[in-house]
Amino acid sequence: MARRKLRSKPAPKKILLEKLVKVLCYPFCNHMYGVECAMDKKLRIGSAVCCICDAHYSTKINHLT
Repeated sequence: MARRKLRSKPAPKKILLEKLVKVLCYPFCNHMYGVECAMDKKLRIGSAVCCICDAHYSTKINHLT
């Protein structure tokens, strides 16, 4: 006697994750897409720099940021 074929389970749907934007709008100098954000995980420092008015901000980051 031959074995019956087992039904294969349907493949699970892949969840597409959207990437975060790295260029943002800076409200003080009113320029669209003028702020660049970067995170250095080794040094645990995150920074944001405005390309137009050279304003910058940096802060400590952790594994949740």
